[in-house]
Amino acid sequence: MDIRPLFVAFLCWFVVALGRTSAAVTIYDDKDAYEVYSLLLPHEESYGVARATLMIHEQTKPYLSVGTDLTPEAWNKFKGAVADFNRLDKKNWLLQRRFQIEKSYKLISSDVIKTLPDQPQSAAALVFMSPVGFNRDKTRAIVYMGSQCGGLCGSARFHLLEKVRGKWMEVSGVCSDLGIVVVETSRFHQLPKSSQLVQTPVFDNDNDEGVQSANRKRPATRRTTPETPVNHKA
Repeated sequence: MDIRPLFVAFLCWFVVALGRTSAAVTIYDDKDAYEVYSLLLPHEESYGVARATLMIHEQTKPYLSVGTDLTPEAWNKFKGAVADFNRLDKKNWLLQRRFQIEKSYKLISSDVIKTLPDQPQSAAALVFMSPVGFNRDKTRAIVYMGSQCGGLCGSARFHLLEKVRGKWMEVSGVCSDLGIVVVETSRFHQLPKSSQLVQTPVFDNDNDEGVQSANRKRPATRRTTPETPVNHKA
């Protein structure tokens, strides 16, 4: 499969997101959101590429709205979190230094990002993220995160998470990078940096109010076998 058209689409999205500005920027101070970020960051491509300090874009990145990025089962289960995501994603949020990760990091502005070189990749390793959408009781979450690390290095995708016994864990139901292939396996991650593969079905309903777009017809997607692990790079 030729991934070049997909990566070009990703770069176009990133440039548009980088250029979006707003006079009103709100401080993002959600404890659960930073727990979700801290869980996922060590598996981002740029986290492994950055030799010393990881750069994180200081403002959340817009994704417009969740489209055909989730399986129908995940849409049904996470519709409350999706509704919250679509609401929060319309605003610009200013991230705070509340990430709990082992690697040192710094928050950088859009102006600094525009000056980053393409090479070496370690000097261009950057992570960006959306706000986190939660259901009403904050037991389910959805977030969009990605890496840009110079040249053709980069990736971006949605993540679905559930809180199990007080800890956030990633679950199945999300399409792969750029929403092309549905991945049916479940990869659970727990804070701090530990993970295990656990099979989990996506079938029950979220009691929160849904969103109209969840009822849209979705094109057929190819599903991987349960033995295929989700590719998180650390």
